Amino acid sequence: MVRRRVLVDARYATAAPTSSHARYIRELARCWAEDPGSLELLLLATRPPGPDVARGPTVRWLAPPRPLDVIGRRAEGGRAWLNSVFTAASLRIQPDAMFFPYPFLPRVLVAPSVATVHDVCFISRPLDFGGGHSLNARVGDAAQRAAYLIAPSAASRDGVAAAFGADPSHISVVHHAMGASFTVAPSADDGAIRRQHGLAAPYFLCVITFEPRKNLVTLARAYVDLVRMLEATPDGRPVPDLVLVGHRSDYSEEVDRVLEQVPTAASRTLRRSNLSDQELAALYRGALATAVPSICEGFGFPLVEALACGCPVLVADQPVFRELVGSAATYLSPRDVESWTTAMLAEHKNNQASRDVASAASLTIRNRFQWRSAARATLAVLENAAR
Repeated sequence: MVRRRVLVDARYATAAPTSSHARYIRELARCWAEDPGSLELLLLATRPPGPDVARGPTVRWLAPPRPLDVIGRRAEGGRAWLNSVFTAASLRIQPDAMFFPYPFLPRVLVAPSVATVHDVCFISRPLDFGGGHSLNARVGDAAQRAAYLIAPSAASRDGVAAAFGADPSHISVVHHAMGASFTVAPSADDGAIRRQHGLAAPYFLCVITFEPRKNLVTLARAYVDLVRMLEATPDGRPVPDLVLVGHRSDYSEEVDRVLEQVPTAASRTLRRSNLSDQELAALYRGALATAVPSICEGFGFPLVEALACGCPVLVADQPVFRELVGSAATYLSPRDVESWTTAMLAEHKNNQASRDVASAASLTIRNRFQWRSAARATLAVLENAAR
């Protein structure tokens, strides 16, 4: 059988394995190596990937020749990569279709193309993206020139269609997924992992990137109020910690200023980053609840990962989150600090009922958000483009 060839922009595959960019393309590649459908997939990365990436007869990794590899490494994620390195490869290979896992296309398209638009938060939250003008133009270009688009949720699909006039019938909803570690069944290493990260007391967990749209200031204010309340009227239980998982940024200083209003809140806030799936799953399983205060998302990895681990979730009331998990989460007004404090206090006092709800939803969540399903659905879009 002669397989149609798809050239994939895999520039982020060699980033830190814990980054969402790297995880997206590496997980798709892993599943494609097991089930490639009718296609041969050529993944062009900025440098030769390590031995841990998936390979197979129909899944091959390519790296640009010198001196183009220098351009690729210096311009990773930028226009120079697309318009020089990737374009040169596409002209040489002449693929039947091209896949861009992010909504950025080169000026020259040698084949029908598919692009993934993860969200349109740069439209509703432009200041979070340096004004958002560049993203607006580049995503708008992809929406008009790509043969097909992929969105990780119906909310993202509808946002793309409304913002750029894209044909909704050419936008496929393909949910993201989670790794095998995220399960309600505890691992024998869970206790050791939590001790390693200094988690002895009960704690609330928040897995987040430090950006204004993630609304972490609201959570910090709610936590400060919770600590004040528990210190004023002790109930015999230890004051819970707040564990923030993510890389610090300029926005972190604003969050710090809120927490420092109460010394106990500042001292009981633990910061972690670069956690493996195994570590993160152990933290989910041990938390009183996971907080997802974000006011704009295209998906919600912490939301589905926490529920898959049987961890209760306190989440900002957004259509995308209701689309993903329905009634399995506790929904709160995004900016209402008092409601977040009240919800955290309820979990602190007794969270068995919400834990039962999360545990009951775990299997459904795991079955719904599998990388194998995402890979197959993505292949179906690529096959349409290649034909």
